[in-house]
Amino acid sequence: MVGVSDPSETASAESPPRQTADESGRSLFDRDLTTALQGGALAVAVIFALVAAVGFYTSAQRVIRVWVADAYQPVFSMGFNLALLLAMVAVVVLLTRRLTE
Repeated sequence: MVGVSDPSETASAESPPRQTADESGRSLFDRDLTTALQGGALAVAVIFALVAAVGFYTSAQRVIRVWVADAYQPVFSMGFNLALLLAMVAVVVLLTRRLTE
């Protein structure tokens, strides 16, 4: 018919968009608080990890000096440092993914 519009079209154009259950169930403040707590926990974990890593690193270097012949100490130190670097990269990637989910 000419001049007659569908009532469902006008109602959908005038009504505000609906929120999903996930959006309406949590406020913005809740999400920010959760993110802040996770960030704080990450900061504390990083500080403890750094202290433990320094202690472990110095002890491991002493063990290499005691148990490995002088000619092979640089090779063992390099391998140990590489393994430690790869492990820390994996931890950082894992924690970053968890925070961005």
